Amino acid sequence: MRLHRNITLHRRLLRLLHLSFLVAALVTPFGCNLLDGAVPTSTPANLATPTAASTPTPIAEPTPNSNEAMNRANLHGTGVYITSGIRQLQGVKWKHQMTSQPGGFGPNIYGRIGSTPAVVNGVIYVGGVEDYLFALDAETGQEKWRFRTLNGSMNSPAIADGVVYISSGDENLYAVDVETGKEIWRFSLPKLKVGNPFWSSSRFTDSAVAGGIVYVGNERNLFFALDSKTGQVKWHREVSASVEHMPIVANGVIYFGTAKGSNINRTREFFYALDAQTGQELWRFPLEEGVAGSPAIADGMIYFAAWAPGLYALDAKTGQKKWQFNKPRSLVVTSPAVAYETVYVTMNTNLYALDSMSGQEKWNFQREETFLIDPVIVEGTVYCLTLADSRKASGYLYGVDVQTGQEKWKFPAPGSLGDTLAVEDGVVYFTGDDGYLYAIR
Repeated sequence: MRLHRNITLHRRLLRLLHLSFLVAALVTPFGCNLLDGAVPTSTPANLATPTAASTPTPIAEPTPNSNEAMNRANLHGTGVYITSGIRQLQGVKWKHQMTSQPGGFGPNIYGRIGSTPAVVNGVIYVGGVEDYLFALDAETGQEKWRFRTLNGSMNSPAIADGVVYISSGDENLYAVDVETGKEIWRFSLPKLKVGNPFWSSSRFTDSAVAGGIVYVGNERNLFFALDSKTGQVKWHREVSASVEHMPIVANGVIYFGTAKGSNINRTREFFYALDAQTGQELWRFPLEEGVAGSPAIADGMIYFAAWAPGLYALDAKTGQKKWQFNKPRSLVVTSPAVAYETVYVTMNTNLYALDSMSGQEKWNFQREETFLIDPVIVEGTVYCLTLADSRKASGYLYGVDVQTGQEKWKFPAPGSLGDTLAVEDGVVYFTGDDGYLYAIR
């Protein structure tokens, strides 16, 4: 592996290990979670057998807010997939080997092997640690084509107007034809003194594509708007710190937060709202710690997680804080999912459902394993993955009722450490650190 990739992956590993140690310190050897003084529910021995599904009162499904495919399901970052979900869990439909090394790289070594998949017109697009963006047949898992980058493609692809956009560890952003897998253009930082010179990396974030513009952040304190056809810069803006997560787009405004990243200098983190056409700053909200995932917008509110203080809810127009949610000695490390006037977010071993207007807790789904994967929502069910650790052979893929917080089903998910998962036509797709992309139905 190249030195740059090892540095990038090592930084992610240190963050994961740091979180694992913190979580482990909060759990007794007897499995009792000290965060809320409750004992986790035991799990049945037959892991492949789903639990009985609950029967909640019917509720209206969310309406689509994007006809494209990208991380967090849409331009608004809500994590809501408008498709059919799993009703009766069956098991593995297929799995595709993402690495040339059998068995991947082993549990919890590099943090993740592949990106969040994106599914469009029966094709799955997913990046991998070994320099490739893959296009796979969604029905069979057979490879249609692969595109080689210069240093891994673990960021999540975004697809719009027949083009897939993906950034990689070689500090480039690529535009690739969805049919042929041929490069259309690539963008890298100009050989100019832009951004913070103390950064060890210039890696780009996941992209958001809207109105013929690709919006993408960079670890050198930069944010770009690029022409989607040519890759030419329409505007760029320097911000206070590293941009490490996908921005969201709504009503002509770009929203994203910053984090310290690998900068050796002390920086101040903010959450930003910029005009989508000009890059002009509309407002900024100061943070105690950097953001921990992508934001979401719904009903005029912005929701995002920060590393220590918890989940924030801001007014999308003014940036004023509406409410904040946290639990003592808890960490928020995932992007929130928003639907049904509810925000779903994970903290350590808990999945919380919060009232979107007030932040009041509706229910809490607690397990022994750590939730470290962004939750998503399909047909009244929250899909979430837990982290495999030294005490367990695998993590789990859970289906949780959005209204009651009751477990509908679960499935063992070996080494599930990607950012999040994708759902399409009753099949769940996610990458594991065992070197495979899984299709579960």
